[in-house]
Amino acid sequence: MGPVAQVASVTGMTGLTLLILLLAGLPLVLLSPSLRRERWLALALLALLPAGWGFGAWQLALPKTPDTELSLRIVQPNVPQSDKWRSENARMIFDRLQELSLAPTADRPAGLAGIDYLIWPESAVPFLIDESPVARDEIARMLNGKGVLLTGSIRREAQSGDTPARVFNSIIAFDGRGDVVARYDKWRLVPGGEFLPFEWLLEPLGFRKVVTVPGSFAAGPGPQTLQLPGGL
Repeated sequence: MGPVAQVASVTGMTGLTLLILLLAGLPLVLLSPSLRRERWLALALLALLPAGWGFGAWQLALPKTPDTELSLRIVQPNVPQSDKWRSENARMIFDRLQELSLAPTADRPAGLAGIDYLIWPESAVPFLIDESPVARDEIARMLNGKGVLLTGSIRREAQSGDTPARVFNSIIAFDGRGDVVARYDKWRLVPGGEFLPFEWLLEPLGFRKVVTVPGSFAAGPGPQTLQLPGGL
């Protein structure tokens, strides 16, 4: 991440977003004749940008102790939303994720070897990855018994009697053998994207949410800290 992004360690992502919005409005304040009195405030705000850059550069330059050094590989296959949820693309998307995960780079000519945590994006594949023995076997072969895969995934809970199984937007952690070692179910869902408000009323009228799973996602129980192999 760039130096300015390190400001999030102090302000959080909300504060960093506010800073971006304020900086985006600076040209209007500086160029508008009717906002002369606000220009000094705008110039003071502008000074926060090099200050944030300097803080971030200092943070990135701090020496790292051996027990805080981790090797991460973040994979983003860049699949268009229009193709993402088509079942016939599931194999292609899964293969692409594995291909990028194993790819050698200038910094890592051995590919995935030596990577502690492999990270795939939210809803990485359009199928229930933790319920697929084939997918779990391929994950085990890809990780070769080492490291952890953290992936966003749709997850379905076990059905109880006649009650329909709930579906979650989750993070699932697989160890090097392809076994699920941790889960987190998202609990702050996006209206219209992950659940349809007043679904009983709007769905018969033709409204639907963006992600096309049956019904709406269920909200998880709340924040939790995942304990992963390797001590993270």
